Amino acid sequence: MEVEERFWSKVDFDAHDEERCWSWTATKCRDGYGSFYLCGSMVGAHRMAYTLEVGEIPAGLELDHTCGNRACVNPAHLDPVTHAENVRRGRVGRHNRAKAACPEGHPYDAVRTRTDGTTYRACRRCEASYTRRFRERRGRRA
Repeated sequence: MEVEERFWSKVDFDAHDEERCWSWTATKCRDGYGSFYLCGSMVGAHRMAYTLEVGEIPAGLELDHTCGNRACVNPAHLDPVTHAENVRRGRVGRHNRAKAACPEGHPYDAVRTRTDGTTYRACRRCEASYTRRFRERRGRRA
């Protein structure tokens, strides 16, 4: 059986409907991504699907599942992005963006929050407190 035929036989899709997810029905990793055995090693099923249907994944980029379904291998749902963008769009990024306050309860707002403009934000008050304690400890050692 040819590689492409073997690969696509493990996909549950509805007449190549680009609106729907094409679910990987074979082996999945613990985190939910499909795995495909190719030339002696396992490759991501979504990466294989993208390569077969679209072409090579651009260097330095990774595939983001725009549908949020890790088992999906529909190339229309796979967007090549940088790692930082993938993290920003992902579950953790959404979860952290939804937080209104730091772990100490200080609100995340324009005045009290330091950010790099993409994925990182920190409470200025907590950072100042940490820095003060660090400098005090360092001063005692000198």
